Amino acid sequence: MVGSGSLANVASFTPGAVGITQATNALALKTCCNVPNSTAVAYSTAQQLITTAWNVLFAIVLVVVVFGWTGGKSLVSTSYAGAKEQVAEQKEARKRKREAKKAEKAAEKAAKKAAEGAEK
Repeated sequence: MVGSGSLANVASFTPGAVGITQATNALALKTCCNVPNSTAVAYSTAQQLITTAWNVLFAIVLVVVVFGWTGGKSLVSTSYAGAKEQVAEQKEARKRKREAKKAEKAAEKAAKKAAEGAEK
């Protein structure tokens, strides 16, 4: 089971190797223990659900322990505010760049007109 799980993670095309894990586990259980595919897939699915639930629970507990219950909320709020500021700065930089291009084109146009006027 461990080997087939590792093989599924190497060849995973889906998040968490869902589907591939069930196929490799079903093949491993059928080959070694002559377990029917339906039983093997049910076992593998339940194992993956329990592991995922444990990982999510463990992550929540760690965040609460490290940052505190309100610390996690303030961390997300601070990150969100920082991202908003960065987006505003990027918009302003793009606006300045566009205005500089427009001014450059206008100056080229004016120089071209002046050159044409001098030729006449």
